Amino acid sequence: MALSRFASVRGCPEKVYSDPGSQLVGASRELQEAWQKIDCQKLHKKGAENGLTWTFGPADSPWHQGAVESLVKLAKRAIHFAIANQRLSAPEFLTVCYEVSNLLNERPIGVLPCTDSAINVLTPNSLLLGRARAINPLRWQPQDSKIVTRYHLVQAVTDDFWKRWTELYAPSLVVRRKWHTSNRNLLPNDVVIVADKNTFRGEYRLGLVKEVFPSKDAKVRRVTVTYKNYQVEEDVREYKGAKDVTVSRAVQRLALLVPVDYDPAQAVTDFKTEVQGN
Repeated sequence: MALSRFASVRGCPEKVYSDPGSQLVGASRELQEAWQKIDCQKLHKKGAENGLTWTFGPADSPWHQGAVESLVKLAKRAIHFAIANQRLSAPEFLTVCYEVSNLLNERPIGVLPCTDSAINVLTPNSLLLGRARAINPLRWQPQDSKIVTRYHLVQAVTDDFWKRWTELYAPSLVVRRKWHTSNRNLLPNDVVIVADKNTFRGEYRLGLVKEVFPSKDAKVRRVTVTYKNYQVEEDVREYKGAKDVTVSRAVQRLALLVPVDYDPAQAVTDFKTEVQGN
């Protein structure tokens, strides 16, 4: 049913990756018995009829889906804290889930090559929808007092999710040097994500490193970053454009998104080589 719901919204996928159900070991007996009745060969055959390739990872190896599992864990934790003890109806909870889905799919995963100095962000929504952003332009305000209360509750839950999500997601992008080998310093013209708790919901603040300040040990711990400051609810008839803001930030508050020496053509070649190797 999960695959059917996904295909109904996004279309039938070409490839599906999943683990072999090892997460059900600690589940209830009913779930374990239900999983044992699933024939993986039938899944492969059924998927092939729709041009779908279903790949199962090795058993008892959750790290093979590490990046996905980590993202899911952070999202579930943020949703848990956001909802807390609130009682949501099924439509209200579904609305929150769709809002959360859009926020997650607006996260930057790269940039698109461009000829000017602008930063064209690549997000999952760019790949899913074929456009840069999926912000709902409607600002509907219900008139019925009961509906207003429930509407604002849903918006408050979504706001709480965003606040918790940014607190959990941003630190995961920063390399903890205690457990990792040393990485290169930030360089001018690197594209970075700026961790800022004051951003509006759905805003992933991207910046361009303008200047770096090495310490005595040649390590860069502070840089100046330039980003665009958009005016919220600005009258489109008097649009003045985004203002450039330059700030000084510690590297611990920045996550490298696209290095200045990034080569898109080489990245595509490396990706194809990795896929063929798997």
